[in-house]
Amino acid sequence: MAHHDRSVCQRVITLAEEGGLSASTAGEMYSILKSTARAWLQKYWWDGQVGRRRAAGLWHVFSPAQDAALVTEAKRNPFVSARDLRAATGFPWQRRMVVLRLKEAGLRA
Repeated sequence: MAHHDRSVCQRVITLAEEGGLSASTAGEMYSILKSTARAWLQKYWWDGQVGRRRAAGLWHVFSPAQDAALVTEAKRNPFVSARDLRAATGFPWQRRMVVLRLKEAGLRA
């Protein structure tokens, strides 16, 4: 799948919206597939944005008490694994989140 410049997407949408051309015709002028040009225009109609959206991932929220317990246990037992730290502190997220939180606290994981 080819990634197109945002300015090309903007020009295709402008031609389709203000120029009176169909999305397919506007896309052909810039050598864009008809299906891609139509998808750009539909996405523009749907959310008013040109280009890619932000990812819809969930943010992990931790309480200060959970962070403090994790860091304290890691300082107390520096050679314990992230899996064991998670089990000892009752940290609710995956092992990789334990590693990330320890790195943010300035500890090596």
